[in-house]
Amino acid sequence: MIVMYMAMKHILLITQKLINGGRRTAETIAVICNATQQTQQVLETTLASCTEDIASSGLKLPEIVVVGDVVNLREQQNRIEPALAHTSNPFQLNGEPAL
Repeated sequence: MIVMYMAMKHILLITQKLINGGRRTAETIAVICNATQQTQQVLETTLASCTEDIASSGLKLPEIVVVGDVVNLREQQNRIEPALAHTSNPFQLNGEPAL
C-alpha cells in the first residue's frame, strides 16, 4: 500500500513511475478529497486509467491518494460504519463487543 498526500498535481508522473517499477496497471487506486468531512468524495479507479478519471471527475484539493489492494476493503468499511453510528460505546458494534 502507498498513501500520498496532495499527489493529484503529479499523478501522471507518479503512476508512470509506479507502473515502470513493476506495479500492475489494474492495481486499485482511490482518491479521497475532503476526507472525513461532509463534502468527502471518493474516486476508485486503476493505475492505468487514474489520470483520465481524475481529470474528468472534477475533484478538488485537498486529497489523499491510496494505491493498493487496501482500497478494496472500502466496501467492507461502508457496511460497518452505519452500525458504529448507532452506539455510544466505540468498543461495541450493534450492542455486541466489537473485539
